[in-house]
Amino acid sequence: MRRWPALCSVPVPVRRNRLVFFGDAPEALARDVISAGSGLVDVRLELETDFPEVAAVVHPLETVARSKRRDVVKAACRKLAQRLAGNLVSRFGFSLPEALVGSLTRRRLTLAIGESCTGGLVSHLVTTVPGASRVLRLGVVAYSNDVKSSLLGVRESTLVKHGAVSRSVAVQMLAGLVSATGTDAAISVTGIAGPTGGTADKPVGLVYVGARLGQRTRVVKRVLRSRSRRMFMRLAAFSAMKLLLDIVRSGGEL
Repeated sequence: MRRWPALCSVPVPVRRNRLVFFGDAPEALARDVISAGSGLVDVRLELETDFPEVAAVVHPLETVARSKRRDVVKAACRKLAQRLAGNLVSRFGFSLPEALVGSLTRRRLTLAIGESCTGGLVSHLVTTVPGASRVLRLGVVAYSNDVKSSLLGVRESTLVKHGAVSRSVAVQMLAGLVSATGTDAAISVTGIAGPTGGTADKPVGLVYVGARLGQRTRVVKRVLRSRSRRMFMRLAAFSAMKLLLDIVRSGGEL
């Protein structure tokens, strides 16, 4: 049986034995998943990775009676989700972009995205999901300071005082996106992808990801220890999507 959140016209497979997690340090997260699953009984875990996500597939042991396997797997998935609640993306096998689009779609919420260092990657990831057109209204790559000011309403005084890579700029990018589009939700990303451009105060890997839903705004500072520019961009993009997903889900779980 294939299902997907209401309002989405294209079915996506549900996997009730596959939990997806995300964290800024995927290798450490994988170890945490293994540790969290070590105390579970009557099941074994199979790890799958698709950087930067980590998935745990829960299988019943062959010694478990067939009539009890579904309940055993369900109970194990519930415990694993509880133990790693802060990193949980989906209990049903959905990737982070799928979970975000599904969650926004179910609640009939629209989205605008403003990116700098990720170069449109957040918008790309969102639009790979079937039904994204019902959610996404605008995606803009505001790489230069003058574009941040002219398109997203970032004040020049803020750029001079705090710099483009700052909490204040991320907040104003969110406000500008909502003001320009009238969307319910917004994502902003500004950072230093490297390998050059960092300073002692603002090192390579520094990123501010922001999310807004209605009047709720949250911006998080991260210093991502990635080994390449591409890895940094993916980590930053997923961090931004996870931040908004957590805010949207505060009223319920996908």
